[in-house]
Order: sequence, then structure tokens, then C-alpha cells
Amino acid sequence: MKAKGFLKTFQLILSTRLPVIILFLILSYSTFKALDGYAIRNHLTVIPLLFLIQIFLNDYLMIYLSNEMELTRRWFSLVIAPGTILHELSHLISGVFTGCYITDVQLFKHNPRTGLLGFVGYTQPKDKWIVLRNLIIGFSPFIGCGLVVLALNYFITQGEMPDLSIIDVSSFTEIYYTLANLSIEYLGKIFFTVLPKPILWIPLYLQFCFAIGSAPSTKDIKIFFHSLFKHPVSAIFFAILAYCMIIISESTVNVFGFEVQEIALQTLSAIILILSYSITVLLCSIPFVLVFEGFLKLGLVQRFTAVILSLVIYLTVLILTDSVHKSVGAAILLFLMLLVGLKNKKAFFIK
Repeated sequence: MKAKGFLKTFQLILSTRLPVIILFLILSYSTFKALDGYAIRNHLTVIPLLFLIQIFLNDYLMIYLSNEMELTRRWFSLVIAPGTILHELSHLISGVFTGCYITDVQLFKHNPRTGLLGFVGYTQPKDKWIVLRNLIIGFSPFIGCGLVVLALNYFITQGEMPDLSIIDVSSFTEIYYTLANLSIEYLGKIFFTVLPKPILWIPLYLQFCFAIGSAPSTKDIKIFFHSLFKHPVSAIFFAILAYCMIIISESTVNVFGFEVQEIALQTLSAIILILSYSITVLLCSIPFVLVFEGFLKLGLVQRFTAVILSLVIYLTVLILTDSVHKSVGAAILLFLMLLVGLKNKKAFFIK
């Protein structure tokens, strides 16, 4: 990626999401300071930071795909349509579940003037639950899309699923290692399990769409934070409720054979796992987006040549070695070399 394109994309993200970035950083820092000595301190501190990473990667990919790669907004909206539909469907279901009156629904409708891809209009009772409702409805795509992203992993990995034991929030270093290990494992599955089996390309594509759709929009976040100031009584009730939940989470009382504290920690670990996996999908999508960009910049004959030669080397190595790993590796290496060589012919001393 050119540095100019990266800086332009980064500036666009800052111009639209700076208030959100500041709010999440303040939320994370204040949580860390306020919950000193509590068992769930690290979990609640990490969650806003992971949301921040997810939002940044989401915006980065959307802006880069729609702007830097010069895809028209209409085509791009069609590419990510499954994620948009599930995003809005999550708002709809959570709105109905929390007792809201749904006034309008557009699960997918591209508006070229505003850039809006879909929306759910609703009204809600003027009571003490307003802030909590806005939180649930605004962040519901994280649960709806995030769970589907995680579920699709079952098909992509042939039945293997990550478990809560991989979540370690004892330090920022451990969080980094968790994301790094998930990314390495995920890329390995793509290269050696998905690429050789075209039938698995569909769930992989859907996983990308739903990962894009899992991040809350700026409007979703604004509605929640604005309601904190617009409805002070509901905000106070929400704060009291949150405080009570934190106190209860410290209890060692057994409920159905499990300690309340352990239930709280496992629940928060599940949220972190969903966030981490959505981040992993978005993060691992970046190199594929860059390769796709290079592929699109080739001529039609050059694209055909790169695909055919890569397929030939894949089949040849597979026949000679009977190793999927070696054949996929050889095909990927040749494909990348062809992208560089056909785009920069002088690198291969071709005039």
C-alpha cells in the first residue's frame, strides 16, 4: 500500500471517528482506575480498547475499498450487503426484544447521497430504561454479526472452534499474543484449508461481510452517548444498575453449581473472544485486499495468465509431492511473483 493512500485513509477515519476514539479511550482508562481490586477490572478495561481496534479496522477497510481501490459506492455496498443486512436485522431484533415500536425498516437500501446502506427506525417508551435500550440496540450488531462470524469458523476450520481458554487479559502483552496467535492460526486455515476447497470460499466471504457489519456505526454510538445527557434520570438508573452488576460479579455464591464471579468472568471472556475473532478476520483481510488491488490493476490477459499459471503450479506440485501445504505455498508464491513482475516488468528485466 502506498504511504499516501494510508495517510489519506487514516485522516478520513480521524475526521469522522475522533470523538468516538476519545470516548472509548476515556472509558477504558476510567474503568481501569475505578475498578482497582475488582476481579473483572482487566476484562472491562480491555473491551473498549478492542471495540476501538475493531472500529478502526472496519473503517479502514471500508474507506480503502470504496475510495483507494476506486470501487463505486454502489458496487461496494452490494459486495458487503450480507453484513449490512445482518447489521440492521440485529438492530431490528434487539429493538423488538427491548419493547420498542418499529416505525421503519430498510435492511438494505443504498442511498448515494448520504452513503446510508440501511436503517431501522424506532420509538421507545419514555422510562428509566432508555439508556440501557440504546446500549443494547446500538451495539446489537456486535453480538448478531459477531456470533455468526464465530459460527462460520466451524465450517471454515472443519469443525474446530476457539474456546475461552485462549483469552488472557492479565496484561497488554498477553492480549497482543492472543490476537497474534488467532491471526496466525486463521491465516494458516485460509491458506491450507480454504484455498484448496473452493466450496469454503463462500463462508469465508460471508465471514468478511459479517465482520465488516459487526462494528457499531457512528450514529449507533452517538445515540447511546447522547441519551446519557438527554435523559439524566435514565442515565443515573443505568449507572446504579451497572454498579450493582459489578458488585454482584464479585460474589462467590454458587448458582447452579457455578460461582457468580466465575459466571461474570466467563461472560466477559466470551465478549472478548467474539471481539478478538472479528478483529482477527478484519486484520487478516488487509493483505488479501492489497493483493486483490494489485490483481485489479493488471490487464485482462495478465490476470488470466497469473491465475492459470498459479493453478498449473498448484496441480503440478500436488501431483509430485502429494502435499496440499507445499502445493498451496508454491501457487501463492508464484501468484505474488507474477503480480509484482507483471506490474513492474523491469524487475524481471522485461522491456
